Amino acid sequence: MKMDEYRIGFVGFGHMMSLIFKAMDLARLIPHSRCLFIRRDPKKMFENEKEYKISSSSLSHLVKESRILFLGVRPDQMEGLLKELKSFDIQGKMIITIAAGIPLSFYEKILGKEVEVARVMPNVAVSVGEGMSVSAFSQSSSSEFRSVVQRIFSCMGLVQEVREEWMDVLCAMVGSGPGFVLRLMDGMARFGEKEGLSYSESLQMTAQVFSGAARLVMKGHLPKDLIHQIAVPQGTTEAGLNAMRDSKMVELFAEALQAAATRSRTLQK
Repeated sequence: MKMDEYRIGFVGFGHMMSLIFKAMDLARLIPHSRCLFIRRDPKKMFENEKEYKISSSSLSHLVKESRILFLGVRPDQMEGLLKELKSFDIQGKMIITIAAGIPLSFYEKILGKEVEVARVMPNVAVSVGEGMSVSAFSQSSSSEFRSVVQRIFSCMGLVQEVREEWMDVLCAMVGSGPGFVLRLMDGMARFGEKEGLSYSESLQMTAQVFSGAARLVMKGHLPKDLIHQIAVPQGTTEAGLNAMRDSKMVELFAEALQAAATRSRTLQK
């Protein structure tokens, strides 16, 4: 079945869901006429309808008309939504959730183990086609469903199916990761600003440094090998790396990742 033959319903249409829709729209994956959405705030729903040229809907109509249900509500709202969905005929529906911290067993407990559910963690870079998304599937998920999820998220970057036990760690690395990298980039750009550069030119150069380093890794080079090549004895890079070591910067960065992973594990409680 071709992607443009599916009907898709977005339940919740906040920041991340709107980025996902825009990426799908840019890739011309599914026509606007085959998309519906709903969100709690009527004013924002009206604004989204005008901006994205797709139709808003009641939940009952959206569920009835859509084969793919994209769940984008907050984790603390998920249980109530799933109980509502349970009251409708959801047989044969494909359910994709981007909520952090909620295991597949939670969905199966309320909706039944026969329902196909994909738990996906994308990140903000989907908005520029450079996203990293990871997915885990319920036991009843078909090859067709897996293919659908692959096609949706591959149009906005890389996508990798993983074991669900890794999802909380990957929430930190993949979902929250851009926030941590952006904080480091801002810090480097602020250093340049402090030394006399304008913030905008310092940020542009910083972005290119991060992009170039990432491309080297994506080409197959290992960070430790590249560091060894760059950090010549008694050079400037070695001096900076020594300061990073002495301040335990890598360990502190790992603590930030651990805090995010721990928060993901507690969201379902």
